[in-house]
Amino acid sequence: MNRKNARRILQDRLEELEMGEDSRTSVKAREKSKKKASSTKKKRRKYKALEGGKAGEEGEEEDDGVENELEDNSEKKSTGIEAKHAAEETSLLNSGKIG
Repeated sequence: MNRKNARRILQDRLEELEMGEDSRTSVKAREKSKKKASSTKKKRRKYKALEGGKAGEEGEEEDDGVENELEDNSEKKSTGIEAKHAAEETSLLNSGKIG
């Protein structure tokens, strides 16, 4: 079991050295950080909207909510496409068809 884990770790390190930012672990880390940034942005918007609602600015916040929703949908589409390409690359790398 330890040998298996050691080999996997070594393979990951070698892949990072060879491929740099295009390595599987770097792509995963990048996707994870984007997702976390998106979720914190959504949380910030949510609580900001709640604060605005308490102050009686609901009319203004509703308009902003529509615009923010459109921005969120466009972000989801772009990150979905990027994630799909990254998944395809990793599957090709794992199958041995690329590099």
